[in-house]
Amino acid sequence: MIIRSAVAGHVDGVILPKKGCSDLNALAIKASAGTALRGHIYHCKTLMDCLPDLRDAGFLIYTLRADANTSVFDFHIPERCILVLGNETDGVSADIETLAHG
Repeated sequence: MIIRSAVAGHVDGVILPKKGCSDLNALAIKASAGTALRGHIYHCKTLMDCLPDLRDAGFLIYTLRADANTSVFDFHIPERCILVLGNETDGVSADIETLAHG
């Protein structure tokens, strides 16, 4: 569903770490209603392996949190921006939070 929402929302791409995410298998493609085949999907071992390089390349990193003070609908998303979604149980890890601009 996240991939389907990202493609519908004209997000430029989705980063899927191998650790902590489900595989992009036939079931996931079916659940995405086929949009997983239309979106740009990038793979990495872990987010801690790729986010520091992306931050050094000029991307701003923001975490999405249920307890945030600003709604994602009120947030002006910069052009070179990465939005990090955490899991349902623990949210975004403390290591990723240290890389975030907000």
